[in-house]
Amino acid sequence: MKYNKFEKIITQARMSRYLQACGGDKKKAMVLYRYNLQLSQELLTVISCFEVSLRNAIDVHYSTVKGPNWLSDSVETTKSITTNITTTINDVFDNSTSNNTNTFTVRNTSNLNNGMFSIDSCRSTAKLIRDAKKNLRNYLLS
Repeated sequence: MKYNKFEKIITQARMSRYLQACGGDKKKAMVLYRYNLQLSQELLTVISCFEVSLRNAIDVHYSTVKGPNWLSDSVETTKSITTNITTTINDVFDNSTSNNTNTFTVRNTSNLNNGMFSIDSCRSTAKLIRDAKKNLRNYLLS
Protein backbone atom coordinates (compact mmCIF):
# COMPACT_ATOMS: atom_id res chain seq x y z
CA MET A 1 0.00 0.00 0.00
CA LYS A 2 1.26 3.47 -0.84
CA TYR A 3 1.91 5.79 2.09
CA ASN A 4 -0.62 8.42 0.96
CA LYS A 5 -3.43 5.85 0.96
CA PHE A 6 -2.21 4.43 4.28
CA GLU A 7 -2.11 7.92 5.82
CA LYS A 8 -5.59 8.70 4.51
CA ILE A 9 -6.98 5.59 6.24
CA ILE A 10 -5.02 5.99 9.49
CA THR A 11 -5.03 9.83 9.44
CA GLN A 12 -2.21 12.29 9.15
CA ALA A 13 -2.45 13.29 12.81
CA ARG A 14 -1.89 9.70 13.95
CA MET A 15 0.89 8.98 11.47
CA SER A 16 2.79 12.20 12.14
CA ARG A 17 4.46 10.86 15.30
CA TYR A 18 5.51 7.65 13.51
CA LEU A 19 6.85 9.66 10.59
CA GLN A 20 8.78 11.90 12.98
CA ALA A 21 10.18 8.87 14.85
CA CYS A 22 11.42 7.44 11.55
CA GLY A 23 13.10 10.64 10.38
CA GLY A 24 10.54 11.25 7.65
CA ASP A 25 10.94 7.79 6.09
CA LYS A 26 7.39 6.90 5.06
CA LYS A 27 8.03 3.20 4.54
CA LYS A 28 9.64 2.85 7.99
CA ALA A 29 6.78 4.82 9.56
CA MET A 30 4.27 2.35 8.10
CA VAL A 31 6.32 -0.59 9.40
CA LEU A 32 6.60 1.03 12.84
CA TYR A 33 2.84 1.57 12.92
CA ARG A 34 2.24 -2.09 12.08
CA TYR A 35 4.68 -3.14 14.83
CA ASN A 36 2.74 -0.96 17.25
CA LEU A 37 -0.49 -2.69 16.19
CA GLN A 38 1.06 -6.11 16.83
CA LEU A 39 2.32 -5.01 20.25
CA SER A 40 -1.12 -3.63 21.11
CA GLN A 41 -2.77 -6.90 20.09
CA GLU A 42 -0.42 -8.89 22.33
CA LEU A 43 -0.95 -6.54 25.26
CA LEU A 44 -4.73 -6.61 24.91
CA THR A 45 -4.62 -10.41 24.91
CA VAL A 46 -2.73 -10.39 28.21
CA ILE A 47 -5.07 -7.80 29.72
CA SER A 48 -8.10 -9.77 28.55
CA CYS A 49 -6.81 -13.01 30.11
CA PHE A 50 -6.09 -11.25 33.40
CA GLU A 51 -9.51 -9.60 33.42
CA VAL A 52 -11.32 -12.89 32.81
CA SER A 53 -9.22 -14.69 35.42
CA LEU A 54 -9.91 -12.00 38.01
CA ARG A 55 -13.65 -11.86 37.26
CA ASN A 56 -13.92 -15.64 37.49
CA ALA A 57 -12.05 -15.73 40.81
CA ILE A 58 -14.30 -13.00 42.21
CA ASP A 59 -17.41 -14.86 41.01
CA VAL A 60 -16.27 -18.15 42.58
CA HIS A 61 -15.55 -16.40 45.87
CA TYR A 62 -18.84 -14.51 46.11
CA SER A 63 -20.87 -17.47 44.82
CA THR A 64 -19.44 -19.52 47.68
CA VAL A 65 -19.99 -16.81 50.29
CA LYS A 66 -23.26 -15.20 49.12
CA GLY A 67 -24.78 -17.86 46.85
CA PRO A 68 -25.08 -18.25 43.08
CA ASN A 69 -27.24 -15.13 42.67
CA TRP A 70 -24.87 -12.84 44.57
CA LEU A 71 -24.52 -10.38 41.71
CA SER A 72 -28.20 -9.85 40.98
CA ASP A 73 -28.96 -9.82 44.71
CA SER A 74 -26.43 -7.07 45.28
CA VAL A 75 -27.64 -4.54 42.71
CA GLU A 76 -28.72 -2.16 45.49
CA THR A 77 -25.25 -2.13 47.00
CA THR A 78 -23.30 -1.74 43.76
CA LYS A 79 -22.32 1.85 44.49
CA SER A 80 -20.95 1.05 47.95
CA ILE A 81 -19.12 -2.02 46.64
CA THR A 82 -17.53 0.04 43.87
CA THR A 83 -16.50 2.70 46.37
CA ASN A 84 -15.02 0.07 48.69
CA ILE A 85 -13.10 -1.61 45.88
CA THR A 86 -11.73 1.72 44.65
CA THR A 87 -10.75 2.69 48.19
CA THR A 88 -9.01 -0.64 48.68
CA ILE A 89 -7.06 -0.45 45.46
CA ASN A 90 -6.03 3.16 46.04
CA ASP A 91 -5.33 2.97 49.78
CA VAL A 92 -4.02 -0.53 50.37
CA PHE A 93 -2.17 -1.69 47.31
CA ASP A 94 0.63 0.31 45.80
CA ASN A 95 2.39 -1.35 42.88
CA SER A 96 3.92 1.89 41.64
CA THR A 97 6.75 1.72 44.19
CA SER A 98 7.94 -1.69 43.04
CA ASN A 99 10.02 -2.51 39.98
CA ASN A 100 8.46 -5.97 40.03
CA THR A 101 5.12 -5.59 38.26
CA ASN A 102 4.10 -9.11 39.27
CA THR A 103 3.56 -8.23 42.93
CA PHE A 104 1.56 -5.76 44.97
CA THR A 105 3.23 -4.13 47.93
CA VAL A 106 1.13 -3.27 50.93
CA ARG A 107 1.58 0.40 51.67
CA ASN A 108 -0.50 0.67 54.82
CA THR A 109 -1.48 -2.53 56.61
CA SER A 110 -3.94 -0.71 58.88
CA ASN A 111 -6.17 -0.28 55.81
CA LEU A 112 -6.63 -4.05 55.67
CA ASN A 113 -9.25 -3.56 58.39
CA ASN A 114 -11.03 -0.73 56.55
CA GLY A 115 -12.97 -0.31 53.34
CA MET A 116 -14.05 -3.55 51.74
CA PHE A 117 -11.81 -5.54 54.10
CA SER A 118 -14.05 -4.57 57.00
CA ILE A 119 -16.65 -6.89 55.50
CA ASP A 120 -15.85 -10.46 56.58
CA SER A 121 -16.90 -11.95 53.25
CA CYS A 122 -14.48 -9.63 51.40
CA ARG A 123 -11.30 -10.34 53.35
CA SER A 124 -10.02 -12.74 50.72
CA THR A 125 -10.18 -10.18 47.90
CA ALA A 126 -6.45 -9.43 48.13
CA LYS A 127 -5.71 -13.15 47.88
CA LEU A 128 -7.98 -13.44 44.83
CA ILE A 129 -6.10 -10.62 43.12
CA ARG A 130 -2.71 -12.14 43.98
CA ASP A 131 -3.88 -15.57 42.75
CA ALA A 132 -5.18 -14.07 39.49
CA LYS A 133 -1.86 -12.29 38.95
CA LYS A 134 0.01 -15.52 39.73
CA ASN A 135 -2.17 -17.43 37.23
CA LEU A 136 -1.54 -14.76 34.62
CA ARG A 137 2.21 -14.85 35.27
CA ASN A 138 2.23 -18.67 34.97
CA TYR A 139 0.24 -18.40 31.73
CA LEU A 140 2.71 -15.90 30.29
CA LEU A 141 5.71 -18.00 31.29
CA SER A 142 4.30 -21.25 29.88
